[in-house]
Amino acid sequence: ARLADERAARRAAARALERERPWLKFYDSRTPYRIRPPIAPITRSLEAAARRFRNVDALRFHGRRMSYRQLNRLANRFANGLLRLGLQRGDRIAIMLPNIPQALVAYFGVLKLGAVAVFVNPLFSREELVARLTDSGAQTLIALSTYRDEITALAGDAGLTRAILTSFGAMMGWRSRVADFFLGTAPRPPAGPAATANGALQLMGFGSVLARGLGPPPEPPAMEELAVIAYTSGTTGAVPTGVMLTHANLAANALQLRHWTPEIRPGDERVLAVVPFSHAYGISGCVNIAVLTGATLILLPRFDVEETLKTIAREKPTIFPGVPMMFQALAHFPGVRKYGIASIRLCVSSGSPLPLEVQEEFEKLTRGRVLEAYGLTEAAPATHCNPLSAQRRHASIGVPLPDTEAAIVHPESGAPMPPDTPGELVVRGPQLMRGYWNRERETGYALRDGWLRTGDIAKMDEDGFFYVIDRRRDIIFLGGYPIYPRDIEEVLYEHPAVQEAAVVGLPEWESAQAIRAFVVIRAGTRTPPARLEAELMAHAKKRLPEHAVPRVLRFVEALPRNMLGKVLRRQLAAM
Repeated sequence: ARLADERAARRAAARALERERPWLKFYDSRTPYRIRPPIAPITRSLEAAARRFRNVDALRFHGRRMSYRQLNRLANRFANGLLRLGLQRGDRIAIMLPNIPQALVAYFGVLKLGAVAVFVNPLFSREELVARLTDSGAQTLIALSTYRDEITALAGDAGLTRAILTSFGAMMGWRSRVADFFLGTAPRPPAGPAATANGALQLMGFGSVLARGLGPPPEPPAMEELAVIAYTSGTTGAVPTGVMLTHANLAANALQLRHWTPEIRPGDERVLAVVPFSHAYGISGCVNIAVLTGATLILLPRFDVEETLKTIAREKPTIFPGVPMMFQALAHFPGVRKYGIASIRLCVSSGSPLPLEVQEEFEKLTRGRVLEAYGLTEAAPATHCNPLSAQRRHASIGVPLPDTEAAIVHPESGAPMPPDTPGELVVRGPQLMRGYWNRERETGYALRDGWLRTGDIAKMDEDGFFYVIDRRRDIIFLGGYPIYPRDIEEVLYEHPAVQEAAVVGLPEWESAQAIRAFVVIRAGTRTPPARLEAELMAHAKKRLPEHAVPRVLRFVEALPRNMLGKVLRRQLAAM
């Protein structure tokens, strides 16, 4: 009788929770509403994978392989090597590497040490790099040796005292002994000082750090300790801010994603890792979830359409986390079917809105599912995803992940908004950041009573599915009325000659040209530009209210984007 009463109480509690969170009824039966708080950092998951999947490939890189056992051993050695150099828990260490094996060894080694990984994109300009290094206080940088001269030149301004260099091509000649490079037996840049404007910069090879790393690994960090500083993408021109993510944040988001995808087969999945690890999406959406499930990471340092397709044909990945720009480029590549991309069972699209046409095209090619998801750096990064079942809905970012709350509130007052009414999306969950690095004021604005203000204008329907309409800062106001660029872009996408479209607004005093549309024409279109412009404007006038019709339409060869494919609207507005 007592057990029956307990079951009845659990059912009653579940029904009460479903009334409060209507989206729960669309969960997979194997996905829990709540997750237990993680008790160990993601580095423990790597150690568990090294035991359970010791001979499974942790990564594949240009035909070379590294097992989970090797990756864990090398991460331990790297952590110890950093410790021998005098680095300590809490020190910020910048990682400026593309998606290559050394990036994973460095990432897990830094976390095992208890230091803080600061990810910076190798494609950053000098000013962008210096700004992030000085803001984070990172005095050690891990980078490719090809950047040696640039690093030496900026070291004084950035406050760098040490650079650990590795060669991109050093691994390419190894077959069965990939680990030898990391253990210090392969050629490496000589250690020693290099003159800078403000002193000496110590240069040393990646392998020499590992050669110092004998001995047991350091004590694991506590869950509340800082693990990563990830800088926001800065698509609007504002100075990017550092997001502080703890070990608990990273572990919680990995568990949430694991529970959301019960179809993942432990030790038997291959993840196409082309999303940059220098972004939170790449680390959580590729690396952390792969380690948690024993999946093989197929590393690609950059997104090149033909190279990506050749890698798919050779490695046959089963999971592909990406951004809409990637799916669109692959789907439109001539002869794409001959590359055998049908091995891909699951695609997750995030970073920017996923047009329906792109989703349908890629699903026809792979016969898999393309799920639109939502996240932001401040949430480590995932908060929403569409269900794997047939319940997914067009233009929706899906429903909140397990143990995640979401709501739509008035942007100014914070009052809850009724269903199907636009407002600001706010979220709460264990994956939310500790705050912004050295920015208490911004932290106080973004985090209120445990809720994160996302800055996105969205709506929720009666069933609890969420729809992002636009970034709050991108909304165009004419005569006091809001116009959402995404609504206009979706209409332009309906025309068969449009490959990409982006809409921006200018200050209201330029109302004659307040709405500008930029269009990339699909390859093979034979319609003359003047006639095509007239067709698009006529189409827009049929499908949009008069005040939302673009006043100016320009054809461009490509839209300016950041590393995750987000359109840089500030650059378009300046054109």
